[in-house]
Amino acid sequence: MFTDGDFCAQPVTDKLLYIVLLAQPALNYAGVQPLNLRRWRKALVDGERTPTDIDVMESLTRLERRRYVFTDDDTGETLTRSFMRRDQVDKQPNVMLSALRALCHVESPKLARVLLDELNRIELPMISGTSDKAVQLRGRLSRSRADAVGHLESLSEGLPEVFAEPFSEDLRDGIPEGVSVSFREGFTSPAGMKGFTQPLPEGFSTGSVVVEVGVETSRAVGTSVGEPAPFCPRHPEGTDTPCRACRRYREHHETWRAARAGDARIARLRAEGAAKSVAVARCDLCDSDGYRQGLVCDHVDRAETVRHGSQLVRDALNSSRTA
Repeated sequence: MFTDGDFCAQPVTDKLLYIVLLAQPALNYAGVQPLNLRRWRKALVDGERTPTDIDVMESLTRLERRRYVFTDDDTGETLTRSFMRRDQVDKQPNVMLSALRALCHVESPKLARVLLDELNRIELPMISGTSDKAVQLRGRLSRSRADAVGHLESLSEGLPEVFAEPFSEDLRDGIPEGVSVSFREGFTSPAGMKGFTQPLPEGFSTGSVVVEVGVETSRAVGTSVGEPAPFCPRHPEGTDTPCRACRRYREHHETWRAARAGDARIARLRAEGAAKSVAVARCDLCDSDGYRQGLVCDHVDRAETVRHGSQLVRDALNSSRTA
């Protein structure tokens, strides 16, 4: 990524937003994710300055002009165009199968046109062997690709060759071509830090340094930080009017809530398991697995309880006799 001259020449904020998009847990294997300006704004905070929705919209529009990212604000979808190729999705059969299934759920005609072109640039993974599993996987891949192509072709049919830019109603005055510093005001240096007083060396004596940005293969929504918006950017307070984008946002929000509930349950079970392990370790009656004479130990010394009870009875009887 950072060895590409065109990408390196983009404004700092646009490059940072691109990296933020790649790191989102909602990104699926086709490179598509819901439009979430609020979450991305938080990721782009620079010191005490938080970018506005307009700032993010401008960056997304510039990235679309350079064909890095495509956005459809009507359906609330964003596409990182080359994701399938750059992440080598086509080299992993099961991942490719997930990507093809994700393509069948795209709602944007514009994104469908772009994805159709991307899909034509990659081949299905090579699966050798004649086992039933290999034959079935090849068949599923072929059928899923045909379904994806059919869906994308049908969705993008009749679409003009030149796409309308996103956020046209919000950016009626146009957008700046970009700035070389963060949010037009520049980056602030951390308190107490100063610039270099001596020139840097001319370069490394040998070799070179290549920086790559990795993308985790897991897209689990449960790893998200912060609650996603329940409504699309056009209806931040919700609407009674049917809106496909709002529906997608609601589904994503419900998935997030379900994941949070699942995480809480897992945490509770882990805490209970840890407490049981401590109880077993402290108990002299059961084995290391928590069993006593083949039964689950409750860590209560019955003999000691009986002895203590008997002693209390004897003490009570002695007291009554002396009285």
